Amino acid sequence: MNSEHVSDDLIQQYSLSPSGCDAAASEHIAGCALCRAKVANYQMLFTAIGELERPAFAFDLETLVMEKIAPLARPLAWGKMPIGLVVLLAACCIGFICWLNKDLLSVTIKAISADLIGLVVAVIIPVLLFQLLSLQREYQSRMRALDIY
Repeated sequence: MNSEHVSDDLIQQYSLSPSGCDAAASEHIAGCALCRAKVANYQMLFTAIGELERPAFAFDLETLVMEKIAPLARPLAWGKMPIGLVVLLAACCIGFICWLNKDLLSVTIKAISADLIGLVVAVIIPVLLFQLLSLQREYQSRMRALDIY
């Protein structure tokens, strides 16, 4: 008999399928009273678990979740769709004009001063930060409304 016992994982595997274990583990279990007792306990436990009745939930999970989500659902904002289409159309037109005038565009970009670029960046960064903070607050309020935790 080895001085080290077989791990619980191997004992559980042996309890379920003795042929699935390697020869050394099977030999140790056959010669070790403590490991055989563990195997017997696991076999009894697995048998008892197999005989248990499957649990049946006394509630409808879908209904409970939908009750939490339903107040948050809002219809699609069709009123904003024309604005989005106008912005998309304007962006496409500007892109098409830039594509037609590639040479003029490259000269224009080279003529832009560093001060103007700095000014544009100084305006864009705070606007983006404000949008991110607003998005974070909305996310947090929706998570609180779900009340999952």
